[in-house]
Amino acid sequence: MHWLSSPSASVNQQWRIWVGNASASQPEEDAAYGREAVWNSNYVVRMSLGETVNNDADGYLDSTSNDNDGTGGSMALTAPAGQFGLAQDFDGTNDYIEVADAASLDITSAITLQAWVNPDTSKTGIQNHYVIDKQNRYSLIIEDNETISFYSAGLSATLTQSTGSISLSTWSYLAATYDSGGGSNNLSIYIDDSSPETFTRTGSLPTDNNVLRLGMYSNSGGGGTVTWGMDGAIDEVRISNIVRAATWLSTEYNNQSAPGTFNVYGGVFSSHRNRIMCAA
Repeated sequence: MHWLSSPSASVNQQWRIWVGNASASQPEEDAAYGREAVWNSNYVVRMSLGETVNNDADGYLDSTSNDNDGTGGSMALTAPAGQFGLAQDFDGTNDYIEVADAASLDITSAITLQAWVNPDTSKTGIQNHYVIDKQNRYSLIIEDNETISFYSAGLSATLTQSTGSISLSTWSYLAATYDSGGGSNNLSIYIDDSSPETFTRTGSLPTDNNVLRLGMYSNSGGGGTVTWGMDGAIDEVRISNIVRAATWLSTEYNNQSAPGTFNVYGGVFSSHRNRIMCAA
């Protein structure tokens, strides 16, 4: 189901799901009502990560019009149940999903990173668990004691670490936002539906030609190749080129963590084909 609308905070949104129509077909992904038209234009990546595990070229689909599809590297672990449908499981050593560098990913001023994570183990030594990484430009990381960090080499404090933490073997919702022109408290880290931890940082996200990776940081330098991987599962990755408001992120958490209580479903009508009324 695809729903394209301009919601209002003061009006409940209603739509109908039609069933029993054998002639219905899904629109092409880039059609007016295809999946690429569903997502707000400020999303540069949205991956459900619900695919069957694969290492095919562009085997992990981006639902935005940017076509920032990802290619698996050494992905082999069985796809576990995620926060929605299936997720992708990473072994902490070799597994990753890679997205080629693109202009839409080269964000320098305002950004929002989001993901659901389910880590299997705590970090060992200096090996952090990288969830989203574009090397020096921006990264979302699980750190010591399952705290959360936002990293960018262009900021006054390159690594900003939360005091709040997540639990092992449990799905948690993470988000981080940064706005280079946002004044004080311009960097925020969110865990589930808790109030964000805010920080004041200066600088812009640096330019680079690096690939975007999910589940791994990998960099070759003078001391050899350094690889830090995610040991656990990742689901529903979203990257935006604006700062999403706290109310926006809270609403997404509530919708995604308990959709059965967030949405109200009406009855089934028999006239004009079978249909189900839904209000949210």
